[in-house]
Amino acid sequence: MRVINRLSSATQFGIGILGHPLHSASEIDSENLRAVREAGATVVGVRATAAERATSDGWVGALRANLEEVELRCAQLVSEHELLIAHSEDQRRRAVATVAEGIPVAAALGAETLLIAPGGFSTVGPWWYHPLNFAQESRNALVTSLRELAEIAEEHDQILAVEGYRSSAISSPQVFDWLFSEISSPALRANLDYVNFIAPSQVSELEPYLEELVVTFGERIATVHAKDVVIADELSAHIDEVPPGHGLLAMEVVVHLAQRHRLPLLLEHLEDWDALSHLREFAGFVDQVVGPSSPA
Repeated sequence: MRVINRLSSATQFGIGILGHPLHSASEIDSENLRAVREAGATVVGVRATAAERATSDGWVGALRANLEEVELRCAQLVSEHELLIAHSEDQRRRAVATVAEGIPVAAALGAETLLIAPGGFSTVGPWWYHPLNFAQESRNALVTSLRELAEIAEEHDQILAVEGYRSSAISSPQVFDWLFSEISSPALRANLDYVNFIAPSQVSELEPYLEELVVTFGERIATVHAKDVVIADELSAHIDEVPPGHGLLAMEVVVHLAQRHRLPLLLEHLEDWDALSHLREFAGFVDQVVGPSSPA
C-alpha cells in the first residue's frame, strides 16, 4: 500500500463555498474566484459535470492557475454521483469506472479531496429514498466499490471524501463506521455533513451531537459542510436547510470543531440566496469566533 502524500501533511482550516455562485468547473474564471476571495473565502469546492470530467485537459490547468493567483485552495471537487450500490455486477463496475474518471482530474487540479457518494436506486436522484438503498446487498456492493476506488485513488495520491445521508445506503454514522472497518485505505476519508444525519432533538444539543460524530469518525474526517437548519411546524418533523446563522444551530460550535481539527469548512446549497452576502456574513462571524482567517 502506498502512503498518500496528501495524508503526510495535516489538513488545514479554512472557510469557503461549494458551488453557487461559482459556475461549473470549465466556466469558472479569475473574476469569479476573486469575488469569492474578497467575500472572505480561503477555500472553495468546485463542481464538474460528466462532460467536463471527460474533457478536463481543456480547463484544469487554467483553473488551477487562477486558484493560485487569488490564493484559494480547492478543498473539494464534486462530480455526478453514480450507483456504487448496484446489485448487478456489470452496472456496479460501470459506476466505479465512471466515478474513477474524476480521480486523476482531482489530482491534476490539486483538489484536496474528491467528494463521492453511494448513489441510490430512486429515479428522482441519488439522494432520494428507495428501500433498496438500505439492503445489506447494497452496502456490500458499496464496500466493494469503495475498495476499488480507494486503490485507484492511492495510485494518484488522491483523497476520497465519502458523504452519507439518512435516505442513502450510508444512512447513519454507524454505517460509516462499519464501512471504514471493512476498508483499510489511507485514501478513504469522510465528508462531515452533520445536517445529513441530524434529528430534531439534536438541533438544540448540537455540541454533544457533533462530539459524538467526531468520536465515530475520528481522524477520518477530511472536510465539513457548513449548514444551518430550521424545523417546520408540521406534525411530522421536517428539517430545512438555511444559510449559516439564519437558523437554530449554534454555528460557533461548528466553527470551533473545524478549527480544532484543522478542517476546511464549506458553505453549500445557497442557490436560493445571495451567496456572496452570506459568505461575507459567515466569514465575519468566523473572524469573531476564532480570529481573522488568512490564506494557507
